[in-house]
Amino acid sequence: MAFYLLSITYIAPHFGVGNAIFYILVGQLISAAMIDHFGLFGAQISELDLKRTCGIVLMALGVWMARQS
Repeated sequence: MAFYLLSITYIAPHFGVGNAIFYILVGQLISAAMIDHFGLFGAQISELDLKRTCGIVLMALGVWMARQS
């Protein structure tokens, strides 16, 4: 948590708050997919198929579109 707070505090003035949050959300989506795909941290394995990949891309696109307005 402290790393997150320090990172966002440092990055936001350089990239902008909206861009920083965009990259954080996309990073969380990708990280969650990789944790599920490989079963890291004892998570149940849920393979990354085309359906899940399309869902992640659509969510990232939605975050990007919200940032553009």
